[in-house]
Amino acid sequence: MTISAYEPVVIMDNRVDLICQHTMEGNIIPLKIRLRDEDGELQEFAVKGYRDKSEHSLMSFECVIIVRDVKKIIDLFSMD
Repeated sequence: MTISAYEPVVIMDNRVDLICQHTMEGNIIPLKIRLRDEDGELQEFAVKGYRDKSEHSLMSFECVIIVRDVKKIIDLFSMD
């Protein structure tokens, strides 16, 4: 599969499950994202790449996922 462009994913006011791995150094590695689609069905996407954008106490990741053979970027951040 060759994909040259990224298509953004917008999920407003929606919580997602982030399945991640924690390293011995305390770093977080996102592995999978689970969310409900418009029909209420639970969807799971493997994280193909990520960038840690965390600052101070705000956890934030920019993740690359594949949705229907299209590479998309999803921004995830903590909301306390």
